[in-house]
Amino acid sequence: MAIVSCFVAWDDVAELSWTDSFKVPLKFLWDKHASGGAKLGIPLVCVAAAVAVLSLWSILPVDFLRRVGGLVLLGATALFVVQLGRRFGWDNLNDNLGLGPYLAGAGGLLAVLAPPGLWPFGRRRPPAVP
Repeated sequence: MAIVSCFVAWDDVAELSWTDSFKVPLKFLWDKHASGGAKLGIPLVCVAAAVAVLSLWSILPVDFLRRVGGLVLLGATALFVVQLGRRFGWDNLNDNLGLGPYLAGAGGLLAVLAPPGLWPFGRRRPPAVP
């Protein structure tokens, strides 16, 4: 979900017209008047890809890193929403928010809350013997 969120609209504001997170400046997360700079999509794709790879194993340190990556995704999404709310007002936030932050937030939440070892072809447990 987080990787897909990088390629969909993050806002519905004609003034900003960020059709994907690769157009959102990374500086926008901290300064609402910032323009230019590194794009938000590059670090988001890196973190989302790392989270996707780390979700394949159930080893405790790897699972911890996956959950930290999920927190990073949630943090970036929250910062974006806060900055958009500060820029356009909290009453107009629902009208200005695109699909991207929802997908990134859902991907981060899934990374934090999912059980360890989501590998679909993992070892099957033997049936319990009564």
